[in-house]
Amino acid sequence: MRVPNFRRYTHWLAGLGMFLSGMIVGCAVFLSIYQQNFTILATQKADLENEVRELQSTIETSEKNQKKAAYVGGIFVEWENRDNLDDLTRIELEKRVHKDLSVLSGKLIADIRKDPLLFFKLIEKPYTDVHDRDYEVKVAAMLIVQSELRVWIRATLTN
Repeated sequence: MRVPNFRRYTHWLAGLGMFLSGMIVGCAVFLSIYQQNFTILATQKADLENEVRELQSTIETSEKNQKKAAYVGGIFVEWENRDNLDDLTRIELEKRVHKDLSVLSGKLIADIRKDPLLFFKLIEKPYTDVHDRDYEVKVAAMLIVQSELRVWIRATLTN
């Protein structure tokens, strides 16, 4: 018996090799695209889960505060004019004003309505040593909406 001549099959073997290498490259490209899409979906899922968790927390706190609507639930400090202060100074002043107003958290709204000038005086004072400067803070407006206390302030540099 004689061994068959492989010269007849070299063309077929080269074609089969190209076909197999094409399949491998095609699978690699497909899997990389699939992995990229899966990664995008996983990050979107994580973002949405985080958003759901935040919204559930907001719903829980609003349900709690709905039962206690006669009390101050949240305190928010906002600026009337932002032009004359840099960001770090504004943040530090907001922090100090919020700290001064934190005694109002949980108080009856009726107490604040009785004498709002008393609570203005909690804020309207000089705040010293804010980034090596002194600032005088004035209350532009104070508003109570549901259980939130919103205070608009303005600050001027004192010499």
